[in-house]
Amino acid sequence: TVGSIVGTFLAGFWLLAFLGNTKLLMILAIVLALTSLLASGSNKKIKIIVALLILGNFTTYSLKENKLAQAGIIELDTDYNHVQIYKSRDPKTDQQVQTLDLGRASHSSMFLENDDLVFEYTKFYNLAKHFRPDLENSLIIGGGAYSYPKYYLKHFPEADLDVVEIDPQLTELARKYFRLEENPRLNIYHEDGRTFLNKNTYKYDVIFGDAFHSFYSIPYQLTTVGAIQKIYDSLTDDGIVLVNIISSMEGKTGKFLKAEYATLSEVFPQVYIFPVNHPENPNVIQNIILLGMKSDKKPDFKSDDPELQSYLKNLYTKEIQTDLPILTDDFAPVDQYIMELL
Repeated sequence: TVGSIVGTFLAGFWLLAFLGNTKLLMILAIVLALTSLLASGSNKKIKIIVALLILGNFTTYSLKENKLAQAGIIELDTDYNHVQIYKSRDPKTDQQVQTLDLGRASHSSMFLENDDLVFEYTKFYNLAKHFRPDLENSLIIGGGAYSYPKYYLKHFPEADLDVVEIDPQLTELARKYFRLEENPRLNIYHEDGRTFLNKNTYKYDVIFGDAFHSFYSIPYQLTTVGAIQKIYDSLTDDGIVLVNIISSMEGKTGKFLKAEYATLSEVFPQVYIFPVNHPENPNVIQNIILLGMKSDKKPDFKSDDPELQSYLKNLYTKEIQTDLPILTDDFAPVDQYIMELL
């Protein structure tokens, strides 16, 4: 019993973080094999063969790591994520990009030659320029490789930015591989986004939501009416929230959007939807930006700025069915809704 307790805590709080899953499993396999060899009555020839197989397996893993390194692929485990960093070419511009993958899903990318935005959905965060052109400070929940925070600091030179990123090692990787630099207008907090919101007393003009724990799924504790209320309370009187989710707008794959739209509408007087890639097709799974406005003053959805107008024209004007219950801390089947996307 003591051994089980010690082993559980040792693996959960130290070994997994220090060694990572792959190395830890390999070490366990080797220890078990060697222990069985010592305890068995097998002859020396069998023991030598088994030992050579173990050594060969370990050598193969080392060769794999070397091959990845030679190909320019960085692979490691943080306390929260399995990370791959690699170079490729952007299919739209043919420019070389550096990408951060978490759990085999692309979470952040940057152009090697400039700090323009790679992912289309991040460009829709610029709707903040239209709805809050006088913004002085913002909060981003989810840092990743800090692609949009870098862009924000450059394009809003008079505004401050707070970033909440649960994984401090991602911040270090962003500094090392994604040109994240120290900036007096940038404050980084390494904690869960919900715990930050729960104790926050500061008021922001804009809050951006971009936290994911898989390719599709947002941590449920950031989707509930309790979290939305905390976001509302953290905004100035005419503040806005821009949240990125992945869903369709109708059908079985639109369940998460319907639930989150209903949840936002429970707190915010105005909620609008901007499909990123296919605004004309409500059944396509895509990035969708949800806009919540704290003010009840009706906004203008036209802009003289061609870039902003290209985003505003994606406004989804059809009615969203609110046939699903709002998400609460007691009832938030986010992962079940997300499974429909798979």
